[in-house]
Amino acid sequence: LIIIDDCSTDSTLSIVKSYEDSRIKIVEKEQNTGYTNSLNNAILIAKGKYIARMDGDDISMPERFEQQLQFLENNPEIILCGTGVEIIGENRISKYPLNHEMIKIQLCYNASFYHPTIMIRRLVLLENNYNKEFEPAEDYELWTRLVHIGKLANLDEVLLQYRIHQSQTSNVRKQEQENYIFNCQIQMLDRLNISVFFSLHQIKKALNFSVDTSFEEVKTTLQIFDRLLKTNNKLQVFNKDLFEISIENKKIFFLRNYLYKSNRKLIVNFFQLLSLISF
Repeated sequence: LIIIDDCSTDSTLSIVKSYEDSRIKIVEKEQNTGYTNSLNNAILIAKGKYIARMDGDDISMPERFEQQLQFLENNPEIILCGTGVEIIGENRISKYPLNHEMIKIQLCYNASFYHPTIMIRRLVLLENNYNKEFEPAEDYELWTRLVHIGKLANLDEVLLQYRIHQSQTSNVRKQEQENYIFNCQIQMLDRLNISVFFSLHQIKKALNFSVDTSFEEVKTTLQIFDRLLKTNNKLQVFNKDLFEISIENKKIFFLRNYLYKSNRKLIVNFFQLLSLISF
């Protein structure tokens, strides 16, 4: 158990040191250098065949390591696997796609793993470190590289309790994270040469519906989806049938939200107009 303490200000160290177990290795950093450096440092220290990681405020189920280890041993083509999670305090279960082809498509739009759930082959991580330049989306960026190196998977079982709170990095550095996430999405989608035909601004609008979306932007978004589908049919970067389903679902989601927004505007305008009419 490798614990990297990045200059914590709570009782982490005293709790860890209260356990007398030679298998526990504690690294006390003299200066806070960020968690990406801590992750890469832990990878160098680790000696096992596999690496499982998690954050200090999440809870792994007792059978987590056993199930992931058995899965990776039985499926040598899989280089990384995650699991489903239970959101602490919300009584809610959340899961990502299970098989490699769906994970690959999902990475075009969103992350495909809960980072604290992953178990990965150590040699893969030694050759593919976390990229600090993408922090706080360093995990997403790593998945976009690994998905082209070997097969990825998620177990259907819920094997970790995941904590969401306002002080975590994804909330504190939200805008910065969103920018890096979009860079990861472009890395995936540009395998279909999409930025040759559309601007980054247009692609970002297509991936992220907003209430200020105009009718012209809706048309452009549909053109982007059609271009992605057409190019993939030719290049076969993603599974043809699964990618077509994902694109159709994206179209439906975008149109449904745009029509809902438009109807809401029409209703508001109608009542505003009605208030001006004297009977």
